[in-house]
Amino acid sequence: MKRTTSPVLPAAVLALAAVLIPNHTRAQNIFVANAANGTISEFDPSGTLINATFGSALSSPHGLAFDGSGNLYVANFSNGTVAKLDSGGNAATFASGLSQPYDLAFDHSGNLFVANSANNTVSEFSSSGTLINAAFASGLHTPEGLAFDGSGNLYAANLNSGIISKINSGGTASTFVSGISEPLGLAFVSSDNLYVTSLNTGTIEKFDSSGSLITSSFASGLSSPTFLAVKPAPVPEPSVWAIMGMGLAALLGRRPRRNT
Repeated sequence: MKRTTSPVLPAAVLALAAVLIPNHTRAQNIFVANAANGTISEFDPSGTLINATFGSALSSPHGLAFDGSGNLYVANFSNGTVAKLDSGGNAATFASGLSQPYDLAFDHSGNLFVANSANNTVSEFSSSGTLINAAFASGLHTPEGLAFDGSGNLYAANLNSGIISKINSGGTASTFVSGISEPLGLAFVSSDNLYVTSLNTGTIEKFDSSGSLITSSFASGLSSPTFLAVKPAPVPEPSVWAIMGMGLAALLGRRPRRNT
């Protein structure tokens, strides 16, 4: 089914994106882009509203992403910009001149990639906001969701063609999977399995790293599912015995040598 993108999705999917803030800032708070009123809301892990307008005066905010320093980036769909919000919610324009930007993704080097849903490209920016390539990838079909795998390949959900594109480091796109009904959100979990939301069928499909379908109904009965977020695995804390062992090793390593 051919579908054109509009600035605001139906009310059932109004909360367009949610991301977890990195551990070194406010621990695991959840941020939500409110497309209709141009704000970002912040919740704590229990669901308590901390700030209804952590960010405001945005322009139909869609995709969200955090950089390694805890700054939040927002794709402003309507005015073609990406806003950068500091820890206090103060917004500055990070990038402009985009074409209905929909989703964002950072690579391991800190470069930001933006899905331009209107002109069917993905743009690349450095961590300072310098445009590296306005069309890092092109020839897509209403790209909306973006995600990187563990090897640094970028994946784009093409809403109108039902294709997930795999884009290598040179920007060359190939078909990873096809036949999905309005794919939108993408997320990688362990072993580089890819999870894809199907907006039209209300399901989440799961694919392995080669693009083979594992299941077409990992989850079903959803109401126009949009984006996905994966909770990171907790970092194990060292045990008391491990700490004591490290301390003992340090003491032994400092023992003065005997003269011979």
